[in-house]
Amino acid sequence: MKRCPSCGHLNKDDAVYCEMCRYRFPGKVCKVCGHLNPVDAVYCEMCRYKFV
Repeated sequence: MKRCPSCGHLNKDDAVYCEMCRYRFPGKVCKVCGHLNPVDAVYCEMCRYKFV
């Protein structure tokens, strides 16, 4: 679980937006599988898609 820095709500680890306040978590969203990756990721952690 990850805590939203804006409202404190606990969200699923793979959440792109906070379920409560819609804060967008920083990172790269994979266009293949939708997984939220760290900003500096070269490959998707879930499906290994290579970011361009």
